[in-house]
Amino acid sequence: MPPHPSLQSHYDVVIVGGRPAGASLAARLGAHHISTLVVDRARFPSMPAVPSCAMLYPHHMRMVEELGIDEDAFLDPSARCRRFVVEVDGRFDAVLPMIESNGRDYVGGIDRDRFDHCLWRNLERHGSVTGSEATSLLDVRRDEAGAVCGVRLRTPDGSVRDVAARCVVGADGRFSTLARKVGAQARESFDLTSTAHFATWEGVLPHDDADELTVSIYATGRGFDVLFFPAPGGRIHVCTHVRSDRMRSEGSVEDYYLRTIQSLPTVRRRLEPATRLTDVVGVKRIANGYREPGGAGWVLVGDALHYKDPIDGQGIYDALLGAKLLAEELVAWHEGAQSLAQAVAAYDRRLLDQTHPMYEATTKRIQRELYDEPPSLVLDTLVRWTMNDPVYKRRFLEYLCRAIPPQTWLTPTVTAGAIARGIYGDLRRLLPRRRAPAGVPSRR
Repeated sequence: MPPHPSLQSHYDVVIVGGRPAGASLAARLGAHHISTLVVDRARFPSMPAVPSCAMLYPHHMRMVEELGIDEDAFLDPSARCRRFVVEVDGRFDAVLPMIESNGRDYVGGIDRDRFDHCLWRNLERHGSVTGSEATSLLDVRRDEAGAVCGVRLRTPDGSVRDVAARCVVGADGRFSTLARKVGAQARESFDLTSTAHFATWEGVLPHDDADELTVSIYATGRGFDVLFFPAPGGRIHVCTHVRSDRMRSEGSVEDYYLRTIQSLPTVRRRLEPATRLTDVVGVKRIANGYREPGGAGWVLVGDALHYKDPIDGQGIYDALLGAKLLAEELVAWHEGAQSLAQAVAAYDRRLLDQTHPMYEATTKRIQRELYDEPPSLVLDTLVRWTMNDPVYKRRFLEYLCRAIPPQTWLTPTVTAGAIARGIYGDLRRLLPRRRAPAGVPSRR
């Protein structure tokens, strides 16, 4: 795709933001030959404005492949992970082998600059789609009735262009400029927030002796966690995830980050011989919620509409899913089967139906895993029993893979079963084994 394409004066759809939500929406509209302009203020390849050290689950990969992109184009085989390890406050480890879902038994570590660039390049196959990098939104244009009817853009050469559109889509992230320009209001939010920082390292020691690439999570039960996400080329993204009211910002962000990761013995050991390759980046007070979905002449998609904490790693999937749902409704609108208002309403209903249960489960995890601080006795018993229970572990991974309804993964029955099996296992280890009488072979 030319870096500086000539822009037409009118498109059916203008999309502001060319990363996962915007690029995938443009590709789906392009497959139906809908005249589409997608603009992004950045040049590709580049990292997104909101830092991201993402992992792709099998359902993410399936959604990308629906766009006609082979997995090899966006996922390095060296970053496939089939194992998770959770260490809780240095007390115990829980090992979770990855389940099979959507034909895959692995998750994948990615570099966002490569992944986003792959989605952007994919637009070249669609003749009705124009992509313009280094192009920023200055304002929206409105008709006499106040409906959005186009955009005012600053193009790569610095000139200002007005472009008309039947529909303008904001796909420009959680700090969406388009949402601000159209006055989209938040309609649901969650008060408890987290703060996350990360940097990329090389030469990181493994968690244990297992000869297998592993996603490692070091949970403290005291308001902060440190996570190790494998990345291509043997590198590791090392992330801190902290309840926002516990972040101590004395000194620089780098000082805070290093102080946090050095506070955990296992993390400190793994990083002793390692070299940090990047600056420390992050996001403070990560909000969770939904905005209004759309209005006269405009609609939001991706994080511009639905933004959430990264604790469950679902942001990219929800962006791709939202783009798919919106594309289906916009195709029906373009074909005259419904009005734009009807398309937005149908899109909103479908998106809430498919994302809100996960949103509720995610916010409960933030409460439970960052803000609740169980006593040591609970960590040593209930939490240990649950985290090491095979039924719990499988259901947790099915939940992360969206293979089961999010609202049903952690039922009282699952919890009670895990506790019962944990107590039984402890008793078996504590009670001495009965020796068989002389001359009577023991059972094996």
